Amino acid sequence: GMSVKLENYSNSLQTIKTDIDNNEKEQKKQQKILTDESKKSRELEKEVAILKEREETEFEKLQGLRTRRDKLRDDLSNYKSKSEQRSEFGRARERAIDDLQLEITTKEEKLKEARKKVPSKIERPEKIPVSEELISRKERLEKQKGALGYVNMLSLKHYRKEEERFDGIKKRMKELRADVRRLESLENRISKRKDKKFMSVFIDINKNFQKTFKELVGGGKAWLELEKPDDIFKGGLQVKARMPGKRLFPVELLSGGEKSMVAMAFIFAIQRYEPCPFYLLDEPDQNTDGVNTEYIGKAIALQSKVAQFIVVTLHHMALRESDHVIGVFMNGGVSNVRQIPDVETFLSTLPVEVEA
Repeated sequence: GMSVKLENYSNSLQTIKTDIDNNEKEQKKQQKILTDESKKSRELEKEVAILKEREETEFEKLQGLRTRRDKLRDDLSNYKSKSEQRSEFGRARERAIDDLQLEITTKEEKLKEARKKVPSKIERPEKIPVSEELISRKERLEKQKGALGYVNMLSLKHYRKEEERFDGIKKRMKELRADVRRLESLENRISKRKDKKFMSVFIDINKNFQKTFKELVGGGKAWLELEKPDDIFKGGLQVKARMPGKRLFPVELLSGGEKSMVAMAFIFAIQRYEPCPFYLLDEPDQNTDGVNTEYIGKAIALQSKVAQFIVVTLHHMALRESDHVIGVFMNGGVSNVRQIPDVETFLSTLPVEVEA
């Protein structure tokens, strides 16, 4: 029995040694895997550091490209403004030349007519005669008077009649002059009331215009000016506008889209002063880019809470802001009008709108 126990112990010991060997082998294997993983981790960390450094370099390059892009956009905008300004100056010069040419032609025609009215032979005034000639002429006239005979006595009656008529005309003239003075006084009172009322309306609309322009454009400044503040009805009304990030230019030199924004701001300013129940706008966003088109659409949608707007437009942005959309479609050369209940589904069937 003792030998059996020793054999069992020997077998158990052998099994334990085998397990220990297996564990050592497994430990060495795991140690190798851990070493490989650590090495691979260090390599990945180096690679991440390189990629991060490269990312920072590329980001700096991207920032530089964006800055250059913005500068090029500003330069292009300034160039367009200057180009439009030169074009407008050229057109103004051409108009001035045409006006002068027309004035010259008109005056030449008047000069020809005046020359036709001038007699071909103009008599020179007689020289003042001497006293002897005057005396001789007097005697001659007295002889002619004597030859005429007695004066007709009815002429006195005619004279009195014409004198009465003349007195009536003078009286009527006096009455007319009094009427003129009364009318002039009335005109002055009306003119003062007219000036006061106009300035009240002008001030309110000018305040509204400054607000609506900033709300619509998102910045900048716009206002109204009188050409002759001392005599308002002898001059016109000027619109001044400075777009965001730009210098002040006359409205005539703004781009088509910028003019549209100024015009819409002015319409909304008048609407705030004295709203109308109904407005019809024919392609107010025709010359605007995508951003300004969206601004106009949202502004009209906001103003539509107090008035009804019917807008003719081809821009998707404006259609999305509308409450109801009615399309006009050509079918066999005939226009058909159709209600569009789902705007987004309808727009998805159209080509993508290119934003300026």
